[in-house]
Amino acid sequence: WKGGEDVVLCALVNEFGGGAWNVASSALSAARSIDNVHRAPIACKDRFRRLLATHGRALGGVDAGGVGAAPGTLRVTPELTRALLRKVARESLGPGPGPGPGPGPGPEGAAASEEEPPATPPAVVRLRGAVQAVRARAGPGGAMTAELTSEVVAEIRALFEATGGA
Repeated sequence: WKGGEDVVLCALVNEFGGGAWNVASSALSAARSIDNVHRAPIACKDRFRRLLATHGRALGGVDAGGVGAAPGTLRVTPELTRALLRKVARESLGPGPGPGPGPGPGPEGAAASEEEPPATPPAVVRLRGAVQAVRARAGPGGAMTAELTSEVVAEIRALFEATGGA
């Protein structure tokens, strides 16, 4: 898996939730067809789980707890998927424009305040916009037609080109 694929996967899960595996498989496979790469739905699900396992706790993920939940199981929330998307995007694409370091040292040489997280990279903003527009046009059932998927694939390819195939 390349970093750009992780970004796309996280963006699709962020928008469609845990049922994004078929959409992610279709979109990633179509975008990588030139490279003859196919990402099966189960591979997308496994990759997302690995990303959560690697970054989840550091991003504020909490134990699911409750009956039937294994100890250490993360509760996947919309906030966690957004945070994972931002983290993976920054690691793969670099920081976007926007807030950078906070104010300098305080009075009398006090320590500098914490840095604000950088904004989401522009390529990811465009991808999320395309995914949201396609989802809105897909209607209540959310079925992704070939025509709608092609719009998302075009943005994914643009993201891959912007990152040199990352």
